[in-house]
Amino acid sequence: MSRLLVEPSNGVPARRRLVCVPYAGAGAAVFMPWRRLIPADVALTIVRLPGRESRFTEPAFTDVDAVTDELATAVSRSSHLPWSLFGYSLGALIAYELAVRLSRPNRRAPDLLLVGGAEPPHLPRIKPALSDLGQTEFVAALRAIGGTPSEVFEHPELLDVVLPTLRSDFQVLDRYRPRAHPQLACPIVTYSGASDSELNDARVHRWSELTSSATRHRQFEGGHFFLTEKVSEVVSAVREDMDSASPAG
Repeated sequence: MSRLLVEPSNGVPARRRLVCVPYAGAGAAVFMPWRRLIPADVALTIVRLPGRESRFTEPAFTDVDAVTDELATAVSRSSHLPWSLFGYSLGALIAYELAVRLSRPNRRAPDLLLVGGAEPPHLPRIKPALSDLGQTEFVAALRAIGGTPSEVFEHPELLDVVLPTLRSDFQVLDRYRPRAHPQLACPIVTYSGASDSELNDARVHRWSELTSSATRHRQFEGGHFFLTEKVSEVVSAVREDMDSASPAG
């Protein structure tokens, strides 16, 4: 399997796959708790981008096309199982672009796109770019968004280690420009936190414009990082949505 993909094995033959793309700065560890909650016959496949965890010494991507082109090849080679796709925050943008690429002729498209903590990428961004900020301002912005462990900010040497990857990840987002794609054929389900100050609910609902299929919106208690605060609830919703999208497996 590609270095881009991590697949914790449980020894059970899989009948479908769930590919998960983490948020900016995060690695595969974010989704590891899902192993005990996902059905045994679902192959949990987690994207591990360069610049983190076991790929720490590799330069991080700074462009969404570079990410998704390589990821599309890796996912296509991983198996021929029916599959669903979950992306969170920056990962939602990557997941959407991956779904577009794998919906082209002679590719296996996902049967479901799940996106959390993100507004649809075809809308102009209303949030300011962060990747070009000076270090003091960039660190302040990271603190405000949350999601980065507090001990990182308490140890300057650790902060210096993780900041380049975080800045590169935000460059992926900041350099992205809305583009016209054909509508996806798969359903889209959006996940958001009820108190997420990073999102505008009306804009979140416009993910429906990116598919010719059904859409659904789910809201969870919490802010932008409800994903790590409500793990059981989120995975339960993912299981239900996967079953609804492909009841026959």
